[in-house]
Amino acid sequence: MSVSLLGMNSNIDSQGLISQLVNIEVSSKIRPLETKKTELNTERTSVNTLRDRLTTLKNLLSIKNITSDASTLVSNSVNVSNKDKATASVSGRASPQTFDLKVLQLATNSSVKSSTYINTGVTGASNLTDVNFKDTLVPGSVTINGQTAVLSDLTETATVKRSANQISNGLVTSDLLSKANLNGVTSITEGSVTINGTTASTSGLTDVQSVLDFLTNSFAGVGASLVNGSIEITGITTLGDSADSSNLLNALGLSTINSGTVTGTQKLNIPKSSDTLNSLGINGTVLTINGTDINFDPNTDTISSLITAINNNTNVGVTASYDTATGKFSLTNRNTGASAISTSSIDSNIGSIFDLSDETLGTDIDFQDIVDFLNNSFSGVTATFTNGKVSLNGVTSMGSSGNTSNLLSALGLSNAKINAGSVTGIQNLSSPKKTALLSSMGITGTSLTINGKEITFDPNTDTIDNLLQKINNDGDVKAKASYDNLNGTFNLKNIQTGALSIPLSSGNSNILNIFALNDEDLGNNAEFQISTQNNGETLVSNSNTVSGIIAGISLELKALTETDSPVRVTVSEDSSTYKNNLDAVLKQVNDTLSFARGMKNRLGKRLDSSIKALLGTAFDSSDSNRYKSLVDIGLKSTLNAADNKFSGYSLDSKFSTALAQDPNAVNKLLYGKADTDIEPFDNGSSGILVQLDALLDTYVNSSTGIIQSMSSTFDSRQKTLDSSLVRANQSVDDYEARLKKQYSKLDSLNAGMQQQQAAVSSLSR
Repeated sequence: MSVSLLGMNSNIDSQGLISQLVNIEVSSKIRPLETKKTELNTERTSVNTLRDRLTTLKNLLSIKNITSDASTLVSNSVNVSNKDKATASVSGRASPQTFDLKVLQLATNSSVKSSTYINTGVTGASNLTDVNFKDTLVPGSVTINGQTAVLSDLTETATVKRSANQISNGLVTSDLLSKANLNGVTSITEGSVTINGTTASTSGLTDVQSVLDFLTNSFAGVGASLVNGSIEITGITTLGDSADSSNLLNALGLSTINSGTVTGTQKLNIPKSSDTLNSLGINGTVLTINGTDINFDPNTDTISSLITAINNNTNVGVTASYDTATGKFSLTNRNTGASAISTSSIDSNIGSIFDLSDETLGTDIDFQDIVDFLNNSFSGVTATFTNGKVSLNGVTSMGSSGNTSNLLSALGLSNAKINAGSVTGIQNLSSPKKTALLSSMGITGTSLTINGKEITFDPNTDTIDNLLQKINNDGDVKAKASYDNLNGTFNLKNIQTGALSIPLSSGNSNILNIFALNDEDLGNNAEFQISTQNNGETLVSNSNTVSGIIAGISLELKALTETDSPVRVTVSEDSSTYKNNLDAVLKQVNDTLSFARGMKNRLGKRLDSSIKALLGTAFDSSDSNRYKSLVDIGLKSTLNAADNKFSGYSLDSKFSTALAQDPNAVNKLLYGKADTDIEPFDNGSSGILVQLDALLDTYVNSSTGIIQSMSSTFDSRQKTLDSSLVRANQSVDDYEARLKKQYSKLDSLNAGMQQQQAAVSSLSR
C-alpha cells in the first residue's frame, strides 16, 4: 500500500485536487476514444452477423447445384406393385410415367467345376492317414441292422527287436566295485550300517568279495553271497536304521526280507551304458541292421556311443535304446507296420552277446481293415469301396445312440439315404483334404490364370486352402473359389452374373488337368419386358440390376413374374420438396431483412432495399416465359398488424398450381441461367433467385465483397483507435506526474514560510 505525503505541510488536500484534475483529463481525452471503440466493435459484430445470415441464405439457394441438375428441384417418388418380384429406384431427373415390367429370367453366375473328383489314389492298401475321412476316425462300438461290433484301436505300432535275456558284464566276486552296476550311485560310501540291530562301519570296500566279507563278518549269524548278479544275505531279522550313514544297503538294492533272506533287487552284473563293448566280451567291428553297416571299435566305443551311431544313421531305419534296469538292448523301427528288423555281423559276436532274438512285429492297419470290419462284423452286410466311396448292401438300419465309434459318420454313411437295402457314403475318401499340399496330388508348375488374372503358387508349400485364399482375396480375379470336401471337387464361380465364360489357363502347370476343371455351366442373362420400351419386346441384361434403359430409373429384378401378372411401376413428381425449399429460402430472407432493418448503418438499409427491389422484379410482358414475376407464382408480402409495415414474404397456394401447370416456366423464373439446364429469359436475364445469389455474392465474397471491404476498414479504424488510446493514456499519465511535482514544490514552499513565521514570533516575545 503506497502512502502519499502531499499536503502534510499545509492544509491543502493536494491528492484530491490532483485526482479531480486527472479525471477531467481522462473524460476529455480517453473516454471518447473508448466509446468510439465500443461503437466500432458493436458495428463489426452486427456486420459479421449479417454476413453469416447472408451466407446461410446463399447456401440455401444452392444455385450451382440446381442449375447444373434441375432434377434436384422436384423429387420423384416411385411405387412398385410387387416388391417381391422387383424394386425400383430413381436417380437424377426421371419423367413421371407408368409401365409394366415382366421378369422372364433372372441373371445367374457362370461356374466351372471339376468334372470328376480329384483322386489321390486311395486303395485298400492305403494307410488310414491318407484317407479323407469326413471326421477324424474314432474306434469303438458300431451298430448296423441292430448288430453291434467293436472297431478296435486303430493305432499302428512299430516292430521292436530286443535282447531275449539280460546282457551281462560277467561280474564275479573278485571284480572291483567300479564294475558293478550299483543302484543310482557310482560308489559305496563309508559309514555306519545296521543289520539285526547291530551297527558296523564300512571301510576299505574295494571289490565284490570285500562287500560279502563285511556282511558276513560284521553281523553275527548273517551269510552273504553273489547269486545271479545280485547280493543275497541270509539270517536277517531287521535291516537298516535311520541313523545309518553308509549307502551300502541301498546301493545293493537290499530292502525286502523274505523268511530271513534278502535278495538285492539291483542287478550288479547289468552293464552300464558307459561300459566299453570289449568289457562285455564283444569283438569285431561291424553290426549290420536292415542291410546298413554300423561300424564300431569295441575298445573305445561304449553302449551309449553305439546307440548314438545307430540313431544318427538315416538309412538304418531303426532307433536304438538301452534299458539299464533290465540290461536289454532294443531296436525299434522308425516306421509303423509289421516289417521285421534284420541284424547280422560278418566279424563280430555282438549279436550273440546282445542276444537280439526277441522280436515283436508291429501292427500294420490299412483301409482294407475298415472294409473287412464291415464285411465280417455284420451278418448279411457286404461292403465295397468304389470311386472313392464306401457302399453297403443288405442294410436296413445304421447306428445306435450308444455307439462310441464315429465310423459311419467318418465314411459319410450317417448322412446318406438307404435305398432298397443299399447305401453309399456321401464322403469321397480318395479325394484330398483342404490341408493337402498341391504337390501331394501330383500338381507341378506355379501359376493358374482365371479371367485374365494370374495366381501364383508353390505346390511344395501351398495347400488347397492356401490356393482358395489367394483366389478369393484377389479382387481382380472376378471369381470366387470353393472346394467341395465331400465330393473332392474344385469350383469357380464368376462374381458378375450373366452369360460370361470363365477363361482358364495354367502355363507351365498341370493343375487344370489334376483338378479336371472343364465342367463349365454358363450363367444366364436376365430377360425382361418393359411395356414402354422396345415395343414391349424382350430385353436382356448381364445383371439383375438394370439401369440405363429408362433415364433416371434403376430396376432390381428379384423373381420371375407370372405371365398375366406383370409388376406395375409408377414414377411421379413430389412438388412439396420444391415448395419446402423455397419456403426455407423465404424464411431466411425474412430473418435477414429483419436483422438488416435493425442495423444502425447504411449497409442494412441498402441491403433491405436491394433485396426487396429484386424480389419485386417483373420481366417484360413480351417475354415468352409464362410467368413474369414472383407474384405470378404466389409470392406475397406480409404486413405487421401493429404498424402496417412490411414484415416478410411467403408463398400461397398459387405456387402449387403454377408448378403443376408449367414447371419449366417456374424453373426459368427462379433459376434460369445461360449455359445451364434451365434456360434464361429471352433477353438473357437470369432467374430471380440466380440474381439474388449474385447480389449476395457482392456482399459476402471473401475477396471482393462489401463486407470484406468493411472488415478491412474496421481493422484500420481499430488500429487507429488503439494507437490514439495509447497516446491519450500516456498524455494523462504525464499530466498527473506534472501535477504531483508542482504540488510537491508548493507544499515545500509553504513549509518554509511556516518556519519563518515561527521564528519571527519567537523574537517578539
